[in-house]
Amino acid sequence: KRLLNDFDGFLTEDHIVTAYDVERGKPNPDPYLMGLRKTGNNNPWQGIVVENAPLGVRAGSAANCFTIGINSGPLPDSALADNGANIVLQQMTEMCSLWDELLQNID
Repeated sequence: KRLLNDFDGFLTEDHIVTAYDVERGKPNPDPYLMGLRKTGNNNPWQGIVVENAPLGVRAGSAANCFTIGINSGPLPDSALADNGANIVLQQMTEMCSLWDELLQNID
């Protein structure tokens, strides 16, 4: 409900992936692959995964999506990089300031 409220007009309930939509959760790629399907049968290269946990990074990488690791906790950067993060940033604000550059370099 919070996602629907916070992203009103951008996100609909049929775009949200829950545990009920997949047989296997993270670190398997299934949640991200389902998300790609629910948003128009997109290809992995059309998705960007943003994660702060090694298992989530592993799932995004296994789905073949460009995966950004946000190291928001006490983990070493290598915990995210070694699980497949294409880049590791320290804060969400860093990602926001790099967003346009990231989109240009994902191809």
